[in-house]
This record gives sequence, C-alpha cells and structure tokens, in this order.
Amino acid sequence: MAVLDAAQATTARPPSRAFFSPALDFLCLGGGSLLLLPILTWAMPDTLHVSSLYWASLLAYVINDPHFAHSYEIFYRTFRAVVTDPNSDRKLFLRYMWAGVVAPILLVLFFAIALPIGDVRILGYAGNAMGFFVGWHYVKQGYGMLMVDAALRRSYFGNADKKILVVNSYACWILSWLVTNKVVAQRDFYGLSYAAIDTPPVLLWATAVVLVVTSIASAYILFRHARAHRGAIPINGIAAYIAALYPWLLMAREPVLGAFIPAMHSLQYLLIVWRYQLNVEHARPDAGDRFPRIKAFGFAPSRMTLRFGGFIARAIFFGFFGFVVFPKFFDNVVPFDHTLYGDYLFFFVLIIFINIHHYFIDNAMWRKENPHTLPHLFRRR
Repeated sequence: MAVLDAAQATTARPPSRAFFSPALDFLCLGGGSLLLLPILTWAMPDTLHVSSLYWASLLAYVINDPHFAHSYEIFYRTFRAVVTDPNSDRKLFLRYMWAGVVAPILLVLFFAIALPIGDVRILGYAGNAMGFFVGWHYVKQGYGMLMVDAALRRSYFGNADKKILVVNSYACWILSWLVTNKVVAQRDFYGLSYAAIDTPPVLLWATAVVLVVTSIASAYILFRHARAHRGAIPINGIAAYIAALYPWLLMAREPVLGAFIPAMHSLQYLLIVWRYQLNVEHARPDAGDRFPRIKAFGFAPSRMTLRFGGFIARAIFFGFFGFVVFPKFFDNVVPFDHTLYGDYLFFFVLIIFINIHHYFIDNAMWRKENPHTLPHLFRRR
C-alpha cells in the first residue's frame, strides 16, 4: 500500500483514532506478528518446521489470496472514474494507466515470449524480480501504516523525519534481498528454480551501513516523537513499521519466516481494505435499508451488511479459483515440458504476474491525490 501522507487532510467530522478498535488494530497491523515472531524464530523446535509450512500455506489461501482479490476489485472499480475524469490529477491518471493497462500487457508479453524459448533461467529471474517487488511493497506498506496511524492520532511526522523513515524501510529490504541472493544461489518454487543475482560484498556492506545508520536515526525519531506526543503515540503504526521491515533480516537464518510474512502483510491490508469498504457502503443513501424477509436470529440485515458480506465472499471465491482452480486446470490441460518446467508452471506464472501487478496497482490506488480511496479510508466518529 502506497504512503498516504494525505491522511493529514481535515474533514467535517474527525476520524476515529482506530480503524476498528485499538486492540484489534494492534494485533492486525503488526503487534500480532511481533508476538508471533519469537515463537517462529526461537521457541519452535525444528521438528515442527514442516507442519508450520503447512499452516503458512493454509494462511496464504485464507488471508493472502483474498487480499489480492480485494485490490483488483477496488482498483478496477475506480479505474474508469479516474481515467475518464478530465479533472483527475495528471500523475494519478498516468499511474492508473500504467498499472491498469500497460503493466499487465507487458507482463503477458514477457511470458508469451519467455515460455516458448524454453530457458528456465528467464523465469528464474522473473521469480527473483517478483521477490524484489513483493518486499519493496511490504516495507512501503509498513511505512504507510505508521503515517496513517500518526494521522489518526493527530501526531504528524515532519518531512525530514519521513524521509529518514522511508529510506530506512528501503535499506532494510534491499539488504534482506541482497543477503538472500548471496546465501541461496537458487531456490526451488513449485518445481521451478528462480535464479539469484551475483551480490558483490562491497554492496552488501554499504547497504548494511546505510541500514544501521538509518535504523539508529529512525529509533531516535520515534523516541523523540513519542516524547513530544505522549498522549497520541502511534503505537500500532510503530508496530506495523517494525513488523514490515526487520523480520526480513531473519529470513536467511530462519526460512520458515518467509512463509508467514505474506500472511502478516495481508492481515495489515485486510484491516485497511475492510474499513475502506465499510465506509464506502455506509456512505450510500440506502445503506440502512433492511430486509425483514432475510431475518435470521432476530436480526434483519441491512443493505450495507449484505453488500459488505458480498465483498468478502467475492474475494474468497476469486482468490480460491484464481490461485487454486484455474492454475491447476491449465497445468493439467495445457501441454508443456514437465521435465523442464515441473508440474506447476501456470501456478508459478500466475504467482509472478499477480505479485508484480499488485505492486503497481497499490502504488497507483492508495495515494493522497486519489479522491476515490482517501475519503473512505478513515472511520468517522
């Protein structure tokens, strides 16, 4: 999720200090991940790592796949309004056109050219590129959560502090990505190895120095900010920021963490997207209309409740079919060289396509100049 500095915008009714509740926000935005990490890293015996990977895969289906489906629905639902509005911000228009039209066409062309060549290294580097964009996207979302929580509490960060915090985010991810490429020459992913790049030691050390310096500076910024805003410390945002950055550094030592990180990211995302969608439904004139004929347990659901339930149901449906049914169908029906590509070629291709495309979608959608997302992001009092 891109940074929403425009959370500082004022409205007639000020936003609540939480998306749902302070406790739930803490657990979903990052606090729950920070509580889980010690268990995954140090307390869990090696004999349980295999079963933990099973649970991580299950979490991916339950949490990660719907989060992709939500992003596609919201983006393409707002696409026409952005690109056809003559008053749309020019940069926003270009971002939407790139994310909604150009990027997916280029990705399809890449696979259309790469697959017939029959060189698995090309797909291997595509998988590595996916990993780069995924991590870049995750740390940006963690930074964005910090900015949003600070805005909710009316305890804003200055521009210089923001630059240091975001540079620290990027440095953390780049070092993690470089270390992973250094430690693991090739990684197997559903039968396909995706290749690592050569990592010069000087680049590793230079990035590590940047990370150490910016981490110290960021810790000081957060401490100073907490002292200046004692009654409005963005605790949930700080937890989200830490949880989105530093677990990556442990991944080379504890690969099992890599299986859980997508679920941690998606849990952050679902909290924000569900608040956004609830606000969208609540703003409709007929939101409070009820359906007595559908009454259950003495409760007649409102249009808002039914539409929000449909929003979640669609994400589960399309997430399951998009990541399980469709790729399995094509892997079984479409002929390809299984000795070269393994048995899950289309699943591999779909994972790369959606993860890279998702990065560009979110980078366009959750921005301060987007009037179709920002006004519905915060819960009103």
